[in-house]
Amino acid sequence: MKRVFKWAVPKKLLPLSVFQELETVEGLRRGRSNARETAPVEPVSIAIVKATLPKLRPQVAAMVQLQLLTGMRPGEVTIMRPIDLNMREKIWRYTPSTHACAVARACINAKVPHWHPHQLRHTKATEVRKVAGPDAARAILGQRSLVATQIYAELDQDKARKLWRRSGSFFQESLSKSF
Repeated sequence: MKRVFKWAVPKKLLPLSVFQELETVEGLRRGRSNARETAPVEPVSIAIVKATLPKLRPQVAAMVQLQLLTGMRPGEVTIMRPIDLNMREKIWRYTPSTHACAVARACINAKVPHWHPHQLRHTKATEVRKVAGPDAARAILGQRSLVATQIYAELDQDKARKLWRRSGSFFQESLSKSF
C-alpha cells in the first residue's frame, strides 16, 4: 500500500505530507486487529499428489512432477523452455530468460527509457479508462473491485483540466448571477 502512495507523490496526485504521515503507521501484527488473517500455505501429501496425477492431462502432470521434484513456482514451470536449460552437466541448471529481460535489452539497443512488461497492464487500463471509463477498465482487467483498477489506470489529467475549466466558468456565471 505504501508503494501506491509513494508512486502518487511525484505525479502530484498526493501531497508529500500524506506519504510522510503514512510512513509513521505501524504494520499490523498477527492477532492484534480485526484484519482478516490468511491461512498459511501448508504442504500437500505426496499420496494426494500421486492420486491426482492420473486425472491430469499429461503435460500438466509433468509440470506437477517437476514442481514436486524441484520446488519451482507454478509460474516458473509454465514459462520453462528448452533454451533456458543447461543440460551439459550431470545436474541440469534452469535459468529462465524472461521477456522482461528481452525488453530491457531492447530498450538499451533502441536507446529509449527502460520500461517493464508489467507496465503494459497499466497502459491498457489507462487507455480503456480514458475511452470508456473506469468500469470498462475494471471489466477488461478482470478486477472485481474498482479500487484495484484505480491502481492500474492513470488519471486522465487532460479530462480533469477540461472539467475544471468548465466548472470554473460555471461557478463564475453562478456567482455573477447571485450578486
